[in-house]
Amino acid sequence: FLNSQLHDYKILHFATHGLLNEDRPELSGIVLSQYEESGKSRESMIRLHDIYGLNLSADLVVLSSCESGIGKEIKGEGLRSLTNAFLQVGARAVVSSRWKVDDYATLELMEDFYRGMAKDQLTPSEALRRSKIKMFNESAYKSPFYWAAFTIQGDYLNRPRIKPGFDYKNYSLVLICSLIIFGIFYCYTHFRSK
Repeated sequence: FLNSQLHDYKILHFATHGLLNEDRPELSGIVLSQYEESGKSRESMIRLHDIYGLNLSADLVVLSSCESGIGKEIKGEGLRSLTNAFLQVGARAVVSSRWKVDDYATLELMEDFYRGMAKDQLTPSEALRRSKIKMFNESAYKSPFYWAAFTIQGDYLNRPRIKPGFDYKNYSLVLICSLIIFGIFYCYTHFRSK
């Protein structure tokens, strides 16, 4: 991630685990895979200082992880958060969460969110609003716990350039696989530590 040409990407989506350190916000970050394709271990965290080192021109960054929109107010500096870091390095808008989110509800919300932008040509704010209303109208996800955590900051009128042929079904498959891999990894490390 840190070595790629991110300046060329218009949408960055992180469906992973977010770590929040309220006492030392610079230690907050996003968890990626701990292993390379070859099986060799590697640093798995993208911390705030890593993000501040990026140069983005992304129309949208989606942090589909727990507590990715929370930070700490630093006097004279403002809010230190993942959301603010991505905005400061060039992202036009950032979708992030305010609390720990449910994986399955988030998957459904994100599928509909991208469908709204790709198929119906909605702005991210319109697509997010519509997705939240849709979930509210489903009995299984009626509680705001499932859908209200996600907010958008930045240019709310921004319209990411998604090709009309965007295949959200393949995206959904990748998102589901990512969640399954993360679940297996989390269970493995959780039970290993016990």
